[in-house]
Amino acid sequence: MRDGPENERFAVWVRSLAAAEAAGTVLLLEMITSFCDKQQFYARIYPPELLASAPHDWRIFKGRAILTVRNNTVTAVNQDLIGQLPGDVIDFPSVDMVEVDHLQEALPVELLQLFKPVSLPPSWLTLKVSALIILI
Repeated sequence: MRDGPENERFAVWVRSLAAAEAAGTVLLLEMITSFCDKQQFYARIYPPELLASAPHDWRIFKGRAILTVRNNTVTAVNQDLIGQLPGDVIDFPSVDMVEVDHLQEALPVELLQLFKPVSLPPSWLTLKVSALIILI
C-alpha cells in the first residue's frame, strides 16, 4: 500500500472485514471492481492481447498479480491462465512410488497421482513457453 487518502480508506475497510463477516454482510468500496465471471476478471488483469505477446516479452507480467489465500484456488487460476498463453502445453509427471514392506504389490502410479496433499508438490508440472514459474 502507498500513502494517500484512498489507500488509508482501503486499509480501514480491510480492518473492518472481520466484524462485517461476523455480521454476515460485506459491502465493497466503490473503488473495488467486482466480477461475476472469472474470465472477465482474468482479462482485466491479463488482457488477451498482452498474453499473446508473452513469448516475446516477459515484462508484461511486471506489476500484475492475482493474490489468493487458498492453494486450490491458486492451482485453478494457474491452470486457467496457462491455457490462455499461446503455444503448446508440456506436462511433466512426477515419479511416484511408495515403499512399504508389508505390501505385496506396488501401488499404481495413477492412484498416487490422485492424492493432492498441501504439503507436497503436485504430481504433474505443466509448463508452457513464456509461462512464469517459481522454483522453491
